[in-house]
Amino acid sequence: MSSITSALTGAPPTIVEALYSYDIGGGERVAADAALGFKRRGYRVLCFGMYGNDGPLRREIEAAGIQCFDYQYTSRARLTRRLTYPFELASFLRRERAAALHVHYGAALDIAGIAWQMARVPRVVMTEHALHQYRSRPDYRATTAARLRRAHAITVVHPDQIGYFVNELGAPRDLMHYVANGVVVPADRPARDPSVRREFGTGENEFVFTAVGRLNEVKDIPTLVAAFHALRSLTTNPTRLWLIGDGEDRPRIEQTIARLGLKDHVSMLGARTDVMRLLPATDAYVMSSLTEGLPMALIEAMANRVPCVATAVGGIPDLLRDGAGLTIPAADPLALSRAMLRLIDEPSLRARLVERGLDRVRADHDIETTVTRYLELLGLPARWPEPA
Repeated sequence: MSSITSALTGAPPTIVEALYSYDIGGGERVAADAALGFKRRGYRVLCFGMYGNDGPLRREIEAAGIQCFDYQYTSRARLTRRLTYPFELASFLRRERAAALHVHYGAALDIAGIAWQMARVPRVVMTEHALHQYRSRPDYRATTAARLRRAHAITVVHPDQIGYFVNELGAPRDLMHYVANGVVVPADRPARDPSVRREFGTGENEFVFTAVGRLNEVKDIPTLVAAFHALRSLTTNPTRLWLIGDGEDRPRIEQTIARLGLKDHVSMLGARTDVMRLLPATDAYVMSSLTEGLPMALIEAMANRVPCVATAVGGIPDLLRDGAGLTIPAADPLALSRAMLRLIDEPSLRARLVERGLDRVRADHDIETTVTRYLELLGLPARWPEPA
């Protein structure tokens, strides 16, 4: 039995999961799934969002019986929050007797690190999902590098990211760990529900491409829209693009759609928590990101037997290796349109991508393996109570 659990009798230990926010996003999905997984394993789980007190993921988490608290850093007074927030958060962690804390992104080390040190939380794990903030913001890189040891373990979502932390940020190698993002893999091919397409005004004869994610500059959705526009001149097959997500780039995307005359062919579905219900109604998944870590949305599409094409950035080439998906250069609408055309024209290719993609997810990205690994790093047994 671990040093944490040996001191506890009867009641399950408390794990606090600190989401970045409750909005729809890859890192947020990882955090929510971890919280839900910890609860399935018998732990008492509490959640809060560091940059948002509300959102669709909060409702999903609370529906599972997990209590959420309001500890949004940015809702505190700007002039004093650097001083007051650590004391508020430390008081919460002490009051709830947190045995372990799981936070996300390097900013948490700076904003909340003093709090968990004051509260003497036995184990803290920080998960980093992507590196673009470190590469584009020297101040962020320097601040995070100076605070790495506030966590007992730092996890990354792709093995190559460990080298960046060690070589560029000076992280001790024994502090770093790779934990693959995991998803629930349906046992059988999800049935296509015709009502889903009708719900969004989409015909059964249309070939539907889908993209899921926060609508921001990094996702480069305008390139996807441009590729879709080019695709429509290359095929006579009726086509449609579903964009699932929301964000600051939405007005620019809508302008691009209008300028290219695609209003009747691109459906903007907004942020949704029922993506697993929608994916089986689509024909292909497409990702146009300029940078990524290991995108949850892409793994979810593969798990749901949807053939995928994505830009060769971050951990995507490794995820889609050996024919598990198609990769194309970033910011290249012509290459993307040609890959999309292949998915329309080659049913046998789609079938191969589905089979190999599903094999990859089953082998490397099962959610239960991910939950077990996080519990191990948090110093807790894989299930509570710990088997005799």
